[in-house]
Order: sequence, then C-alpha cells, then structure tokens
Amino acid sequence: MAMKTLLSCLCCVHLKITHKSLRLIIGGEEALFHSWPWQVSLTFITMPACGGAILSPFWVLSAAHCFRRSSLWTVLAGKHDLDNLNEKVSIILIHKDYSTQTKEYDIALLKLKEPLIFNDFVRPINIWMTTLPLFTECTTTGWGSTRENGPRVNKLQEVNVTLLPSEVCNKYYVGRILDTMFCAGKEEGGADACQGDSGGPISCFNGSRYELAGVVSWGVGCGRAKKPGVYTRIQNVISWITDVISKQHLATITIQLHTPGLTCCVYISVFTDEENILSVGTPAAGWFQKNFETYTDFRICLFFQQKTTVESIEAEVV
Repeated sequence: MAMKTLLSCLCCVHLKITHKSLRLIIGGEEALFHSWPWQVSLTFITMPACGGAILSPFWVLSAAHCFRRSSLWTVLAGKHDLDNLNEKVSIILIHKDYSTQTKEYDIALLKLKEPLIFNDFVRPINIWMTTLPLFTECTTTGWGSTRENGPRVNKLQEVNVTLLPSEVCNKYYVGRILDTMFCAGKEEGGADACQGDSGGPISCFNGSRYELAGVVSWGVGCGRAKKPGVYTRIQNVISWITDVISKQHLATITIQLHTPGLTCCVYISVFTDEENILSVGTPAAGWFQKNFETYTDFRICLFFQQKTTVESIEAEVV
C-alpha cells in the first residue's frame, strides 16, 4: 500500500542572521538567532516545561517523562525569545514500553491540531540513522536552567557535549544505561542540559547537516563531574515513530498556490522503511522524481506568473 506524505508550502525567504553570543548555559552559550529551527518549547497551560524537535508539519518528538497529563499542552515553534505564539497539541502518544522507573524508551510523539508552516525559522530535522561514532561532539539546545536548581531562561541556549562510551556511562551510573540510551557531556563536568531542557534535541553534524541523535532524558544534577547527561537513542525507536505516524492517517495534502510573481517552495518530509521513488506532480512543472533514503526532507521551488492561475501539488510514495 502506498504511503502518503505531508507537505507545506511557503514563499522562499533567505536571511543571513547574526547575533553576538552571551555566555549563559552550563558550559555553553546563547544560541544564534534561529540557528536551531527544529527546536520547539512545550508549554503546559502557560508554563514552558520541556523541549522537542520538529519531524514534520504535524509531528513533534519529545520525552515521555514530560507528560504526566496529556491535555493543555501547546508547542512554540520558530522562537528564540519565548512568547505567546503557539500551536495546540491534538494528541500525545507515549512509547508503549516506556518505564517510569528505568526511563527506558523515554520518548513521545505530539501531533498538532494545525500544521506548522516551514520557513527559515521553523524547519524539521532528519533522524541520525546509523551508529553514532564515539566521542562525536554534538549540541544540546533548550530554555532550561543555566545552573543546577536555577531559574529557566527566555533565550535559547546551546552547549556542545561529547558522546561517551556506554561502558564509561555505566561505570558512572552503576549499570543504569540501557541500549535505548546514551550519555554525553564531559567527564570533568561543566557541559550539560539542565531542568527544563527535557525532551529537547541533541543534534549531531554528519558532515553536511545536523541530524537528530536523541532527546534529553535524565541525569543526576546538572554539569556534575562523572555524571553526564543521559539521552534517549532515537535510532532504536525509528520503527515506532514510523508506525505511529503511518497509523495516524498521514495523508497527502494538496496546497493551493494563489500568489502570482513569486517563487514558492514545497518542503516534503517522508517516513518509509526502504528506498522508494517520490513523484511530485503539478500542471505547471510536469513531473519531478527523486530517490530518497529512509527518512528525508527536501525542497521543490516553482515560479507562478498568472494571478488567476491556481496550481496544486501532490506527493505520494509509490
């Protein structure tokens, strides 16, 4: 059976944004404005509580332990300074094997009531599909505390952490690091996520782009020596993510393009278990075909001239 994809459309804007970093988070700094466009803040009622990562226009990935209650959550996307703009959450799905005791499978998917519109400030992140090399330096981001038991911050922070061997992690945590987890930080401490960063992404650079390796799960304190942060390993839950999204009736969206004289771009995110051919059709541009791997996103840009012309774009994995 063919699997449908999810699309969003926007007019292309390319901005070069610079910002002087301030030393704030534990071992890190204030992030450049909108440099992590897949990062979201999850708000319970009116209080920022956890972080998350955008996978597609309707789906956000976070940590299961954030959600003792499944209602009254909203997602703030495309933000550097936290404000009141948000998207409401339709449903929260927690991994069936999540353990509150061991924190195994500490992962959750949030489906939004309305799709996010992708632009330079709001964009999905690909999942890291292969085994993470040891001692890779990755980046954790969030609006959590900048010191243990300290207040949370309003400006997005980032900190570089190093992936440590599982035997080292298990030595520090007395065998509590399971196959669904990994730890990252510095053995001497001083670089870590903290309270309020839970569920947020740890992003690793693969040589050409950042990909999602894990989400902030647990730890002892913040930035302590020989107590690195512990993350849920996304590679181990890819099939669960795929199954959940496909069972939630992920359908093709047809987008009507009314604006003349502008180049409009379609961002496409696809989940599938094997390589396929993606076909994108439009009356104006003919057919476009692209091979893609297990999880990918890419952009197709079209130029529309006539004011009266209404074009549509559909995509389907066949």
